[in-house]
Amino acid sequence: HSHIPLRRIKNLGFIMEDGGLLLLKILDMLEPGSVDWEKIGFEPMTLFQRSFNYNSIVKVASLEPFMLQLNFIGGEDLGNGNRKLTLALLWQLMRYHLYTFLEQVHKVSVNRGGGLVLAIRDGETRFSDKHVLAWANEIIEEAYELRGEPEIPDGKFSLTSKCKISGKV
Repeated sequence: HSHIPLRRIKNLGFIMEDGGLLLLKILDMLEPGSVDWEKIGFEPMTLFQRSFNYNSIVKVASLEPFMLQLNFIGGEDLGNGNRKLTLALLWQLMRYHLYTFLEQVHKVSVNRGGGLVLAIRDGETRFSDKHVLAWANEIIEEAYELRGEPEIPDGKFSLTSKCKISGKV
């Protein structure tokens, strides 16, 4: 599977024109070993092999470790180029990647004794929207406190927030 080049995505049709191989490669890059490459059809592909690949994308993405909510998305939707459902899958993969990245940054930060203050609470093991929102709200509150102003009517707030995130405040 390492011979499948990861290409720049120019449009949604481009994602599926290779029988789903690009999305399978993305899944495997996000979580190595998540795709069983021995079962995947490579070029030249029959209609059955392409269909199997699309169904494999949905199956892999809906199971551990991804656990994406794909209740209304099927392999046939991807194969038929359903733009809305393909975007829904891609958006969830981007969120998964973001949260995985934040978890890694958090672990490094905690080990170094500072940096990103984004805590997983209540015995949870994964980051979620609620964690990112709580962290962003903490940064906003600190930015307001640093300025000593109840409201910041200009771009100072945005600049302060960016500096706080980068650790330059």
